[in-house]
Amino acid sequence: NVLLAEVLQDLPTLKQTNHRLFGGGPVERTQLVLLFRLRQIVPDARHIANGIYVGTPCSSDLVIAGIKPDEAFRAFAGFAAWAPGQLEYEMRQGSWGVLSSSTFDIFDKDPETFWSDGIGVLQAPRTISHE
Repeated sequence: NVLLAEVLQDLPTLKQTNHRLFGGGPVERTQLVLLFRLRQIVPDARHIANGIYVGTPCSSDLVIAGIKPDEAFRAFAGFAAWAPGQLEYEMRQGSWGVLSSSTFDIFDKDPETFWSDGIGVLQAPRTISHE
């Protein structure tokens, strides 16, 4: 549970904020990865889903410094990665639960209950229609 201001002390815009640095995965744990929702496109950002972008370390300072009240970001230390075809195989095997970004907004959920909320959505009863 680390504040981003403690890690990025050279960014004055982070002082007096409560943005957290989350664990992103076991690969490159010293690399900052940013997921963000912005009105304006940022150079070097890659669109991943429904207005959500992932930024490179080069774009992170720009995003953090220019964030507006209706925009959001989450900062992660590291990321997860798979060998070619590995993730697709694990998906076919049912090893992963998948939520659409419209169902579960990563920016508006409480970080304390984020995981349990997601599991709850995955385990919620579903109505099966038949005629």
